[in-house]
Amino acid sequence: MQRIGILGGLSPRSTARYYDIITSTHARRCPDLSSPEIVLFSMNFKKFVEWQSAGKWDEIKEVTVSALQTIAAAGADFALVAAGTVHHVFGALEDMSSIPLLSQIECVADEVARRGFRTVGLLGTAFTMRASFYQQTFERQGVRIMVPEPDEIVCIDDVIYRNLVKGVATESSRDAVRRAVEGLARKGAQAVIMGCTELPEAAPDESPVPLLDVTRIHAIAALDRATSGGAA
Repeated sequence: MQRIGILGGLSPRSTARYYDIITSTHARRCPDLSSPEIVLFSMNFKKFVEWQSAGKWDEIKEVTVSALQTIAAAGADFALVAAGTVHHVFGALEDMSSIPLLSQIECVADEVARRGFRTVGLLGTAFTMRASFYQQTFERQGVRIMVPEPDEIVCIDDVIYRNLVKGVATESSRDAVRRAVEGLARKGAQAVIMGCTELPEAAPDESPVPLLDVTRIHAIAALDRATSGGAA
């Protein structure tokens, strides 16, 4: 089995889900007390938020690559970035990393293709919903990405940074996510990507369309890669 590297802390709450999903899924598959080997580097979320808000992506790339080097030095065979927004610079990180990186967006795109969806909604941070890195990946597979209305984008971003990154999922947070999902479904989305690693914690109990948990999809893809000997 290959050793998995996780670059986390963005936020710590979602990183904990990655660890739990990987280890609990392996335990269900292999109830023999074995467990995957994981190297975790947790970054300072406050600094990342400040740099992102200021558009300081060079600083983000610099510290992220340094963290990936630490993960590689600890023996990881490949790594994943346990955050959606950082995938804005994933291509640059991939070029600079000394070990292979597993893209969250590519994993989600593969899941969308496997399930045959052609039009999907996207929820995430305001930056993720307004940027084009999701669209660019999905367009190559002929999949259309839809985002909520501008006021809903602001509302979902507020839910993420005010509540979910702190591990708080209030009823009003769930209502906001539910309304955004229903709005995307009315506009024709066949599924909705919960494109921020914290968002699944505010997922509504009932949804008119399937909700795609990027954290779970990405984490299980990492476990599959580790247990298959590194096949992409």
